[in-house]
Amino acid sequence: MVITIVFTLILAGLALAGYSLLADITIGHPGFGPLQIMGTTAGALLVALGGSLSFPQLRANLGRWTKSPFGLVCLGIVLGLVLSESVLQFLEGEAGEDALYSLEKKALLNLAPDPVLVNRLPSGAGGHDANGYRNDRVPDRAHIVALGDSWTWGVNAKRDRAWPQQLDRMTGRSVYNMAMGGFGPAQYLALTDEVLMLSPEIVVIGLYTGNDIINAETVVYGKDFYADLRDPTYRTTVGATKVRQVVGQTRERERDWKARYMARSAKTTLSGWTSLLLRYTATVRLLYRLDLWPGRTLKDLHFEAAKAWANEAPEHSRVVDKGNQKTILHTAARLLAVNLGDARVREGLSLTERILGRIRKRLTAHDAWLLVVLLPSKELSFAKAEAADGTPLGPIYTKAANMETEILRRLRSDLKARGIASVDLLPAFQTAIAERRPVFPTDGDTHPTPEGYRLIASRVAEEIAALGW
Repeated sequence: MVITIVFTLILAGLALAGYSLLADITIGHPGFGPLQIMGTTAGALLVALGGSLSFPQLRANLGRWTKSPFGLVCLGIVLGLVLSESVLQFLEGEAGEDALYSLEKKALLNLAPDPVLVNRLPSGAGGHDANGYRNDRVPDRAHIVALGDSWTWGVNAKRDRAWPQQLDRMTGRSVYNMAMGGFGPAQYLALTDEVLMLSPEIVVIGLYTGNDIINAETVVYGKDFYADLRDPTYRTTVGATKVRQVVGQTRERERDWKARYMARSAKTTLSGWTSLLLRYTATVRLLYRLDLWPGRTLKDLHFEAAKAWANEAPEHSRVVDKGNQKTILHTAARLLAVNLGDARVREGLSLTERILGRIRKRLTAHDAWLLVVLLPSKELSFAKAEAADGTPLGPIYTKAANMETEILRRLRSDLKARGIASVDLLPAFQTAIAERRPVFPTDGDTHPTPEGYRLIASRVAEEIAALGW
């Protein structure tokens, strides 16, 4: 009897703990909503089950019920659902096609400090290769080496759909991806020796104009390894805003706000309930993929939450909602990183130009070509279509778009003067957006979709062919 009571209390405690975790951590404690009703109901059933096992008469009734046809059917359904959910969860998390991507993304949360590169992954971390990069293995040599940040690493895409890997298939020439989120021009220079160990014919740098420019200033003046690149006459504003810190704080507030929005939706609407089931159960996700699950998708709910946030904070964001084209633009954050009125951005642009010149000189000495791929931000890519729609961009968005456009113009001019080949992806992204192609995700993520990466790889392959390399 004592053992049974203890067992019952343990089960009830686990149910209450599960309820608390789901309410407080997962969806932001919405109050007593559908998910909480499910948790407490399950807890009550467990308590009832434990109690029935404590009394002979109830135990006998339970035994007769489980042996009846109806009871056997009910137990079969429950056991079948539990078994199918367990198997599907395993396939999704351990053996599914997205398992490697999940492993890689988790690794990026545990970058190791590096005195030169700021951060990097240790050997073999989270599915990466022996050098800590996103490849199946480290080759003895590679025809093409790709350097870049998270756009070149391939956020939002499985490994084989990142643009360097797609370029490999398009050109039939081996491409080694040496990108990492947070890298910028200074790191690309520091990695040149590592690049040359692969004896490449071509080095392709994915230069993201959305924040690589400010990144150059931050790293060069933050790491003594790059002291020879510093301008002794350069002075930044004392107490100047740290762009990464401000953007991070804004994103954290956004995530918290959206979690609460989704929790309220789950509490008050049937579609919110079905979306939560879609979020937490593999069985429901399978039904959704088979077009057997009604209601909104989780992606729809995420967009609605992001849209509500953007409407609440128009000084930070802008909503794109035109039929099948939906996304969120972070206009204020973009302006912080491209504002040429800020001395740090101007210095970062000067540093970027000088760094690319140094990289070209070193590669030329080893008979390797340099191609710089100018990757525009999501905000700039949408600016033309948004302006054509007739809705005013507003002062913040207009300034951000104008500033990044000017950065692109100066970079193209300087690269041409230095004899460095380049390809500007802005026209290609603008055309794709005008054609309503899904090159960016529907939420506030600033990285392309796999279709967007295919666009980059295609333009790079065309440029390499045009150059006769």
